Amino acid sequence: MAFCRGRGIKVVYLTLGSHYRDLRDVPERLRRWVRQVETESGIPDLYWAENPAFAIRQEIEPLSTETVVNKTTLGAFNSSNIEMVLRMLGVTSLIFTGVSTNCCVETTARDAADRGFGCVIVDEATADYDPDSHEAALRAFHFNFGRVARTVDDVIAAVETAVEI
Repeated sequence: MAFCRGRGIKVVYLTLGSHYRDLRDVPERLRRWVRQVETESGIPDLYWAENPAFAIRQEIEPLSTETVVNKTTLGAFNSSNIEMVLRMLGVTSLIFTGVSTNCCVETTARDAADRGFGCVIVDEATADYDPDSHEAALRAFHFNFGRVARTVDDVIAAVETAVEI
């Protein structure tokens, strides 16, 4: 993030959750799954945006000038205005970080690629609950949608040498 900010590369955050405690803005299938996880974990309101735990971690919190977009489904293009925001910002290429690789990251990155954005997923800056799923997601993305950079240093080198990502 420091590299991007220092180069004037826009940093956009995605959050995942409902604006309503009853999750009315979340698809029924996902709402049932969230409620099941809440019941089994004993932790209520996991997906509710007013939950104090919903906040972006302090270690990576956005600057006041950076954009935060909330989504209510696993893929950002399906449940937010992310495409409009990116187009208005003049963004044509995206560098993906986050969790979970085989779900939110890959779904959003695939949708971005299908909409004409240049996309790269950063392996060491993504994570999944299962290492095999993580690797499978990266492999599938690489073969069909965009690039996979193994390290942050690989991305920095590509940006510094103006290599198309």
